[in-house]
Amino acid sequence: MIHNLKPEITPKEVYRLLGDQSGARLSGKVTDRVTRAICRANGIINPKILFSERDIQKMGHDTLRLNEDIMLKSRHLVQAFHGCEKIVLFLVTIGIEWDLEIKSLMNHGRMAEAYIWDAVGSVAVEGAIQGFQDMMDERLESHGKKTTIRFSPGYCDWRLEEQKKLFRILPHDMIGVTLSPGCLMSPRKSISGSFGIGDQRHMNPSRNNPCHVCTMQTCTARRADRRIQAEVR
Repeated sequence: MIHNLKPEITPKEVYRLLGDQSGARLSGKVTDRVTRAICRANGIINPKILFSERDIQKMGHDTLRLNEDIMLKSRHLVQAFHGCEKIVLFLVTIGIEWDLEIKSLMNHGRMAEAYIWDAVGSVAVEGAIQGFQDMMDERLESHGKKTTIRFSPGYCDWRLEEQKKLFRILPHDMIGVTLSPGCLMSPRKSISGSFGIGDQRHMNPSRNNPCHVCTMQTCTARRADRRIQAEVR
């Protein structure tokens, strides 16, 4: 478990979630609220990350078999982790306090602030897992290895129900995260997922990214631009 990472929360990412990449169309009142929310978040946030490294035993057309006979089913997951030797399964949360703050703001009719706080929380939890992956890449670099794109249950064809497998592997009670029968996590600002580890010489970030061959241009989780997509095709 890791609990000492401080995620980077940038106004640009918060603006993006508010529907304006640059913030140019947002009012000064909104951008001021974003700045204050980020400052407050930086003072109180304490993400917790659980992770487990697993050997990849076998890759099929649409299945990944890990050690201890763990089977993950997704054709896009196989594509993303092609050439990898290991997979890292993770669970990260920024805690129930975030949910309580949003609920309190909404109960007091401060809907705009609640919406901004929600966006800041989303950036914070993504920043926490990015910080963890950056730390892993730094550790792996001296061994000639690197990590792949991240993938979470619910992305592409990796069914949300597969999240139950991650929860069976990771001791989620240690960080206070629960999973509903419908596979929704509590606290809300929590993410589960995975990334691969492989030899730098045998990995191609463009070819391994399923977004490059996906036609759903409006997907909010898209991680490819049209220029690169055309080159890959």
